[in-house]
Amino acid sequence: MSLLEKPPLDPYPLSPYVAWAGNRNRDAILEVFKQKFPQEGNVLELATGSGMHIHYFAPHFQSLNFQPSDFDQDVFENIQSLIQQTNAKNV
Repeated sequence: MSLLEKPPLDPYPLSPYVAWAGNRNRDAILEVFKQKFPQEGNVLELATGSGMHIHYFAPHFQSLNFQPSDFDQDVFENIQSLIQQTNAKNV
């Protein structure tokens, strides 16, 4: 399956569908954040899910601290893994 090919609908935070949707919209969201975020401070991300967005955005805003949150406790293992893989200092 290519990155452009839409996988079957599956709302689970770590599903291929959620990854596909997140990759599709992250650049548009980033452009809005560049206009709206303050120069420094804290960002609380609601419904973090897999953590893909927070780890994509955080390097673009080194003076902000990003705090992931999610109702589904199962996703935090993946988020912690991404922190280690990316060596994120502000997540």
